[in-house]
Amino acid sequence: MTKKCIISAVVMFIMAWGLSIVVHGVLLGGDYSVTQGMRPPEEAQKIIYWLILAQAIFGVAFAWVYMQGKEDKPWLVQGIRFGIAVAALTVIPTYLIYHVVTPVPLRARDQADRVRHDPRRADGRRAGLDQPLTIRQPASSRAPSARSH
Repeated sequence: MTKKCIISAVVMFIMAWGLSIVVHGVLLGGDYSVTQGMRPPEEAQKIIYWLILAQAIFGVAFAWVYMQGKEDKPWLVQGIRFGIAVAALTVIPTYLIYHVVTPVPLRARDQADRVRHDPRRADGRRAGLDQPLTIRQPASSRAPSARSH
């Protein structure tokens, strides 16, 4: 690894760790605390080193993949190719796995993605909504309303 690759890996680790804290710890922490099956914060803190290791591996891999694919070609083509490769290695499989193994409603994951990709919404609210996300029971498990008769 070159010095440039090492610096890139450290920067990616710091960015991934920081965004993880903001999105999952600050913005969605309250929603996670009321979702069954999620690890309590006190328990998670005891094994936080796994999360730090995961973010460090992500930073190194992210920088390494970029350096391996960098060529003397137009930057836009390289950027698109890199984005597709990173999505295929990270986001796509991660969220498919999350969907299967965690009881977090898809709406909560949707909220996390919108906040993560729209820095203007740093308050954790989606455009057009007055209140932050709250986890609700599915309509099928609620008592029938008077309107349903």
